[in-house]
Amino acid sequence: MSFGFSVGDFITVAEYVDKVISCLKDSRSEYQRLMSSFHVLELTFMEFSRFPYTEGHMHTYPRLRCILLTCEKMLTEFLITMDKKYKLSLGLSNSAGTVKDAVKKVDFGFRKKEDAAQLLGLLQVQVEAINTLLNIQGL
Repeated sequence: MSFGFSVGDFITVAEYVDKVISCLKDSRSEYQRLMSSFHVLELTFMEFSRFPYTEGHMHTYPRLRCILLTCEKMLTEFLITMDKKYKLSLGLSNSAGTVKDAVKKVDFGFRKKEDAAQLLGLLQVQVEAINTLLNIQGL
């Protein structure tokens, strides 16, 4: 009599259990590291957006401004979403409750960590564009 379970099914379950355990251990520190990095980027973008406009920058300034505003918007929206959903459970302050913390850690580990990596990749492309424009201007 067969129930339709195979060794592969047990290996898959074991891999998921391992990932859940990893999420429970590592999500808080990964969340805090990501949030710290994103806040530094946010401050950097805000400083760049205060870049003084001069006649010599007439061709690159509008492009820089557009890129910076786009980056600020993407980053701010992401940070607001992350703060609302994860700050109590994964932030520096006390937890929101043991079970709730565990659920948030697993949710972050399985879903939001990938979203954060994707956003970071998009922002890196924008930062390269900013660097290129600044190099063109000789800044």
